[in-house]
Formats: sequence, C-alpha cells, structure tokens
Amino acid sequence: MRDTILMKCGTVNVMDNNKCLTIGEAMVEFVPHDHQSVLKDTGTFDREAAGAPAIVAGVVSLLGKKSAMIGKIGNDVFGDYLIEKLSKCGVDTVHLGKVKNQTAISFTAVNGDKEQDIFYRQGSADTTLKPDDIDEAWFKNGDILYYASASLVQNPARGAVEKALKSAGKKGSIIVFAPRLSINDWPNEKMARETLFHTAPHAHILVLTEEELKFLADRQDEYEAVKMLFVGKTKLMVILRKDQTLTYVTGRERGHLNGPNEEPLDGRGMEEAFIGCLVTEFLNKEVRHETLSHILSDRQQLEDMLNAAIEFRTNVGNESGRLAAIETLQL
Repeated sequence: MRDTILMKCGTVNVMDNNKCLTIGEAMVEFVPHDHQSVLKDTGTFDREAAGAPAIVAGVVSLLGKKSAMIGKIGNDVFGDYLIEKLSKCGVDTVHLGKVKNQTAISFTAVNGDKEQDIFYRQGSADTTLKPDDIDEAWFKNGDILYYASASLVQNPARGAVEKALKSAGKKGSIIVFAPRLSINDWPNEKMARETLFHTAPHAHILVLTEEELKFLADRQDEYEAVKMLFVGKTKLMVILRKDQTLTYVTGRERGHLNGPNEEPLDGRGMEEAFIGCLVTEFLNKEVRHETLSHILSDRQQLEDMLNAAIEFRTNVGNESGRLAAIETLQL
C-alpha cells in the first residue's frame, strides 16, 4: 500500500534535501472509542496526535519526503507522546522545544457532518513560541513552509509565525497557508478576519474551504472573494468544497476538479492529508520560488498534482483517525 500511495503522490527523489517545515500547534486529541458516540455519552476515548501543522508534517514524512516541525510542547507525558508519535512518522522534532506550560489537549466527536470540540489550550505550550526562537538559517530555497491560523491568535506565537514567514520568504522558500479556521479560538470574528486577511498575502499557495474564503474576504460572492484574496505573493488558490470537489485559481486560469461520490467514513484529517500530499507533490517536482509560476502554468501537470492530493484525501477519509489513518495506509 505504501508504494501505491507514493506513486499517486509522485516519484520520490531520495537524493533531494528540500524539506517541508511546519509551524504551529501540536496537541493531543481524545476521540470516542465508539465513533458514533457524542462526547457527553462517552466513557472510553482513544488518544491521537493532532494540530494541523503536526499532521501535515507527518503526512509529508510518511509520503517519503523530509519534514520538520517548529513549535513548543509541554514538558509532560503528552509532550513526550507527541515527540514519540511524530518521530515515528519520520518528522524531525529538533525545533519542537519543551516548556513548563502544559501540552494542549482536545476532545472531539464527529457525528455525520457535525463535529463537537472541547479545547484545553488557554496558555498551552504552543502559544509560548517566540520570535527569538526562529532562526533564519532553518530555511532555504526549495523548502516549503506551512502554517495555519491557530498560532496567529495571540502573541508571542503570532510574532514567531510572522518572523518565520519573513525569514522563509527572504530565503526563497515557498509558503503555504491553509487556515483550518476555528472561530472559537479567537476573541471575536473581527480580529480573526483582520489578522488572517493581513497574513494571507505572504503565502504563495492558499488552501481554503469555501466557508473560509468567504469569511476572510467578508464577501458572499465567490468571484469577489477570490479577487480580494488573490493578492501579494499568492500564485495558486485551492478552494475545497463540502461535496469533496475543488476549484483552483492561478494567475492565468480557473479550473474545477471532482472528488469521490461516497461519503467519508471519518472526515478528521482529510484536509491535512490533502495539504500534506500537495506539499509532497511540489517537493517531488523540486519546485523553487523562481520555477513555481512555470509549474502552475502547465494545466495538466497542476491538475495531476491536485488529483493525487484528492485521491490521497479520499483514502484517508475511508480510514479512522488523523495520523492514525495515514499510518494505516502505510502498512
């Protein structure tokens, strides 16, 4: 199965040293052992690694490319668990420091298209990442930096992400932003919209749900929303839809790709699987800052890359869990 997945996400060049760096939260998630159960009725939970940057790093590594995570975890048993889990996936955790603050945890249940979440993240370890923790030497041309929205909620973590974006941009790394937005993380919608709208133009590649797109642009008309967000350094925007199709936008064209007809067994981790596989595709193509526009101008090549990510996302959706589902596909 691993060989099949690798073929569908491109041909691995083991001699290439380019890597994916992710920055942000790594946390522990507890989900009902009975996946049909709601939280208030659950007595037995399964433990999983979570946090979009952690999952994306795990996906990239499991698909055969180098990845590293930048962040903070607690000097506690949950932090130990995350280091062990990510290391087992092949993620370089040298930039994942331990602090006295506790590792963030959450309880999550998915029932149909509804998701229940309870987060314990106030003052958690991941929120303590500081700008001084970021070293420009970590980034180089040909690397890819991925970030999400949770670490932008408050300083000092927001400042650390902003410094990473500037450092990666200066070195010629490709920057990918997929918000994975949870409004409940933010003090209010206005702050969330303004902060994310401000940081989005730093990204060469934007991956958003249609709801995130309209929220960030504060527009219900999708064409108007795209115009507002396709600015700055952005060269590719991917809009993921509830029916598992997607729309992509480049500086030259707009296209639509279909997904599977069947409903996923477990939707958790599907977007991170898509992002991780797409990042792997770009690493496999050895895309650099100066060649990104050329790659995106080849419609067939771009659609092949996106279709590979769609297929991998579907495979993950047919399993159960986040990294657990992705690891299952490697057996």
